[in-house]
Amino acid sequence: MPAKKSLPSPPEGSPPNQVPTDRGLQWGDLSEWTAGEVEGKLHEIGQVATNLPGIRAKVVAGNPNTEKGVHKKEQAIARLDRVKPYVQDVDMTLDSMMAGRIKHFMGGVVQNAADKERGIDTGDPHWYLGHGSDIANIVKEHGRGAFPLETAVNASVVMSQGNEPPSEKKALEHLLDSEASRALGDEGPGVALQQSRSRQAAASHSGTERNLNNATGVLRGERGIDLFTSPKFEAYRSGIQDAAAATEGQKGEYRQRVGHVSDVLLGKQIAGQEYLDLTGYKDSKAGILDPHHNTAEDSWMSAISMGQDIEGTVGGHTNVAKAMADTDNILKQGKGNMFPEHPDVSFRTLYHAANNEATIRASDMIGQATGLVNEAGESMMPSMAVQEGPWMQVRRIGNKDSDYNAEVRRVEGIEKAEASRQTQVDRRLGGKPWTETRTEHRGAQGQQLKRPKQVTETFQQLGLGL
Repeated sequence: MPAKKSLPSPPEGSPPNQVPTDRGLQWGDLSEWTAGEVEGKLHEIGQVATNLPGIRAKVVAGNPNTEKGVHKKEQAIARLDRVKPYVQDVDMTLDSMMAGRIKHFMGGVVQNAADKERGIDTGDPHWYLGHGSDIANIVKEHGRGAFPLETAVNASVVMSQGNEPPSEKKALEHLLDSEASRALGDEGPGVALQQSRSRQAAASHSGTERNLNNATGVLRGERGIDLFTSPKFEAYRSGIQDAAAATEGQKGEYRQRVGHVSDVLLGKQIAGQEYLDLTGYKDSKAGILDPHHNTAEDSWMSAISMGQDIEGTVGGHTNVAKAMADTDNILKQGKGNMFPEHPDVSFRTLYHAANNEATIRASDMIGQATGLVNEAGESMMPSMAVQEGPWMQVRRIGNKDSDYNAEVRRVEGIEKAEASRQTQVDRRLGGKPWTETRTEHRGAQGQQLKRPKQVTETFQQLGLGL
């Protein structure tokens, strides 16, 4: 594993990198030299089997000084030992990272169709629209006008670290109750106690005390989200902000574009078939409709990029791909010289830009293949949709979407009851018991979904036969 601070410097006279001032760093900001160096590092990250002994040795060498830290170290070692037989070296490139996103985007389309047939209510398939709308409603109901939407979104974002979205929203509700009361100067008997109780309730959903303190700092104007040191937070913030602020026309267009692509992938519609401009935004690339929007590339997206077995779970609960993505592999290399134009751009920031680029390339490929293009032949597929689709899909494969799991269990209970009832009927009639199974659908334990043959043929015809 490369040592820290081993990042090379650009040769003298190389064109400079560009430093954005109003958004996070993206691939197009990198000079040819820096982009080439990052691509070389991607190959190193992909050598998972080769890197694993060094990763384990580093964990073993750690010297935590708390009981909790010792326990976490033991868990990390056990996790690495469990996945060791299943990891492999892969040729990790922007193209392979793109292909992984396309694969899981298409898998999500098929899964959602299968779930719908079974009567599984998975909520809004457009995660950002649903989440952004929820955040906006929470601000209206609990913020009491004390905080702008953007500030509340930022507070929500910093509580996402190591947290589940439902808990993140619950924490924001309680924290806004407490902080709005404080900001508006509420007085009277029991006010201080109520503020304290609301904060305690927020703490129970915020993931960590650090998350809660960071969110409090955001609401009080004491901290913000840095464009370069927190690339995932910045991309997550911009996505939620744009979704929360989107007009009904923009939301409708977003749904129409993704629906068009899904119908083409499922063979329900011909690629390139024209659809009416019902929203007035058919040619728009603004906000959530932007095919080049920055996207939140977290460890689940990194798990897709690293090319390990994302369907594989060992020891009952350890997902092979996610376990390796969570190690950070060679990402913690400090602030090096690959991007001398800004001191806060570490390799982590550059790695996030590479993952965002893979998502943008995947959205372009999907748009081109399904005919979702404008008159200039440019893909109009929103990149946010091509991030949220695979992200939702791999979290469900990894058994980490608690709301989805609960809904699947509900439907499975109905199916089992119906199977039992039908068996009793068949026996009374002297026939054979009803033996249909549902193994083609993914349940709460993550069984692999089988694509219908005609859908697979459609993928191949579109050049997406992954």
